[in-house]
Amino acid sequence: MTALPPGDRSSFGVASVQACVRNFEKIPDLPATEVVKRMRILSGYANDLMQCCNPTENLESYHNCQEAAQPAIEGLLTLVQCLQSTKHQEVRVAALTALTCISFNNVGNASAIVTSECFEPVFSSILKPIREIVQQAEILALMQLLQAICAVAPEAPPLGMILPRVVALLMDVQEGHTACPALRATVLEVLVSCSLSKQRRSQLASLLPESVVATLVTDAKNSGAAMAFPLGLVLANLSDVFQQASSSGEPPESGIGKISLLFWQEVDFFGDLQACLEATLNSQPWPPHSNVYHAPWKLASTYLRLSHAGFHDALARAIGPLLALVERRAHENMFSSDDARAARLAAEALRDLATEASCVEQMRRSQQLPEALVKMQSEELAAKELLERLVPPEEHRSYENLIAKPW
Repeated sequence: MTALPPGDRSSFGVASVQACVRNFEKIPDLPATEVVKRMRILSGYANDLMQCCNPTENLESYHNCQEAAQPAIEGLLTLVQCLQSTKHQEVRVAALTALTCISFNNVGNASAIVTSECFEPVFSSILKPIREIVQQAEILALMQLLQAICAVAPEAPPLGMILPRVVALLMDVQEGHTACPALRATVLEVLVSCSLSKQRRSQLASLLPESVVATLVTDAKNSGAAMAFPLGLVLANLSDVFQQASSSGEPPESGIGKISLLFWQEVDFFGDLQACLEATLNSQPWPPHSNVYHAPWKLASTYLRLSHAGFHDALARAIGPLLALVERRAHENMFSSDDARAARLAAEALRDLATEASCVEQMRRSQQLPEALVKMQSEELAAKELLERLVPPEEHRSYENLIAKPW
């Protein structure tokens, strides 16, 4: 998910979107033959929606344009559904991309798309065995739409039926051509979003048995960083689920845990994860120059899952940036709900890591950590427990007084 301005600072493009909407609202009531006749004009309208609702194109008012575009959703889906010929592929891709822009970081629009009666038929009509190479552009556009949806609404019920088919695409169990690297990388990004969802994590883990994980690891190592980092995130976010499913008393460095750890070490996943978190703390993209900004709470959640799974040694060097997430809580000004969520998750991860003397010592060197933990202790048990490990009880009152009387 990209860290962007709210996109509601102006109304630029809204009038253009409203004009497009009026045309798309008519589509569900038209016969398919009439839709085909209008497809070129409708493609132009889809491109207009793309421009206005795309944050990179319309930074100041993309969200206002998204809100104005919501009534076009059914028409865009119907347009894709009506155009089945190969020669119509360009128009279908334009409609799918417009839907992606409409749903980007917009939970209302994403939910409206995935719960539409048209969505599953559209999904099924596109996600077929790749018998012609040109199909990949359309499937890629579909996966980009699915990623935009899963990033904000991964727990939408229809996704439960779709997820197994997405994993099948990644594993190339269908007949036809192998998915191209860009498509496979996008599918992995879909799985990353699902691996962060409480309702999807168990389902996704069940779709990734040890044999499948081993195959994906081999493939990712041969495909480079585009697949290695997202696959590393998927395995990290599911590490505690895999650990719980393993035999009683089995250490994390066995089974899928062992495969994951060897993979992480070979591709330096923990170094990349820390670099990603540090870039996020500085409001910078990662990888560098990629224009991709990660949500701090999602990275904090990844660290928490790894700590729950017992990979404490591998996380010790990340204590610094995790501390920074919590320390920000010492300053209440302009503190967003996502920042609060990131701080709570990081505090829980630090609590798990506060079993080694070297880690505790590093935490104790932080001057702002106790103050932040005092502010958090009423809302997060891990913050209270960590505070008790780091600061003697007789010193708690001094921090509470400092917060109550900052002068």
